[in-house]
Amino acid sequence: MLNAIFYITQSGCPWRLMPHEFPHWRLVAKWQNEGVWEKLNAALRDRVRTKAEKKAPTAAALDSQSVKTAGQRAERGFDAGTNVFGAKMALFGR
Repeated sequence: MLNAIFYITQSGCPWRLMPHEFPHWRLVAKWQNEGVWEKLNAALRDRVRTKAEKKAPTAAALDSQSVKTAGQRAERGFDAGTNVFGAKMALFGR
C-alpha cells in the first residue's frame, strides 16, 4: 500500500493508471486522502521516541538555499552570503 502511495507521489500519474501490481487505485487514493500514512508515521515515531526515552519534538529547523534561475519567472534577488543571483528556496526539517 505504501509503495503505491509513493509511486503516485513520485510519478505524478493519474490514480487509474497505477500499475496492477499495487492494490486497487480507489483503496490507495482513500488511504492517501484520509492521511493514513501520516497517522501511521506519527504513531510509529511516538513509539520509537518513547522507547528511547526522548520527549516529543517541540521545534523545527528552517534553512534556506539560493538556487540559480534559468529564465524562469520567479522572485529573484541577490544572496550576499553566497554571491548568487537567484530565487530563495525554503527547506523544512524536523
